[in-house]
Amino acid sequence: MLKMKSTLLIVGSIGIIILIIAIGGAFISGLPIWSGVLFLALPLIIDVFLVRSTWFLAKSNPIQLKNITSVLITHIVGLVFFGVLQVFLLFATAGLFSIINADKVWDLYAEALSPTLIFASSIAYIIASLINYLIINIRDRFENEQKIIRKELQIKKSELNVLKSVIQPHFLFNAFNTLTALIETENEKAGEFCRGLSDYLRYSLKHSNKVLVTVEEEMENLKNYLDIEKIRMGTRLKIELNIEENTKKKLILPFSIITFAENGIKHGISNYIEGGKLEISARIENQKVLLSVINPIMPKDSLKKEGDGIGISTLKKRLFIVFKEKAVINLFEKDNKHYSEMVIGIGNRK
Repeated sequence: MLKMKSTLLIVGSIGIIILIIAIGGAFISGLPIWSGVLFLALPLIIDVFLVRSTWFLAKSNPIQLKNITSVLITHIVGLVFFGVLQVFLLFATAGLFSIINADKVWDLYAEALSPTLIFASSIAYIIASLINYLIINIRDRFENEQKIIRKELQIKKSELNVLKSVIQPHFLFNAFNTLTALIETENEKAGEFCRGLSDYLRYSLKHSNKVLVTVEEEMENLKNYLDIEKIRMGTRLKIELNIEENTKKKLILPFSIITFAENGIKHGISNYIEGGKLEISARIENQKVLLSVINPIMPKDSLKKEGDGIGISTLKKRLFIVFKEKAVINLFEKDNKHYSEMVIGIGNRK
């Protein structure tokens, strides 16, 4: 597309030069305008296609400090060739007109106009070469930027794949421990657990190569995950979901809310004999998607210095890779509850 546009630009520029020189040359030489235009137009029209070949000279001889001499020599040779060829075409046209009209005056006109045409062909060559170098420079810069962007995307995708690989073993480790216990005690629940685990893993395979999913898709998988946890914990685990309709098509990271929920169950609810409630919500505030998981804080007598945990740390890295500073995770405690929040600016993905 860029090459085609450059061709049209060059041909258009040379076409204007042809018209100006043909009319001016006819006026200077005393020829009727139509005769002068016809006489001068033929060699200049042919010259348009020859000037177009400067694209290949510019492409094969890029301007660099180390080869500036060879570039100058190449274009000087090209300039001389175009001038000689222009004069040859001019006299060939004069000879053709002389045969048609049986008048030698055309040879005199050709001789008089030769300097003008040499000058015109030189200007045309220089303009065409400069335009070609400009277009090639713009195209190369654009292609280099595209290569850099593609490389960055590949790096980001690799980093995300590595980080995602941390999530699955972490969950499967807990799941298989639960399944082992159920097989030994409650076979019926073990079957139900396997079906829930199958649904969860099916989602994982389906979305394993996706950088982003909708809130609706993430909530579907969250329900699969919570169904598994309900089998494990029974009535000790209570769930409250509040997902606003206008958030369902917004894009978030896969396995993000699940990470919050898993953290809340592991470090909060599972540490209480009576269990507790997991409150999950999604809403839009100030042009930002706010995803929140609230759970009871860990009892003081079982408090461990575990920091944010592997899951939250991994989620923070994934969030930064995709959204940079336009998204943030907030962790805080209030009224004996632990809040895990993920805030993502709408339309601010980089």
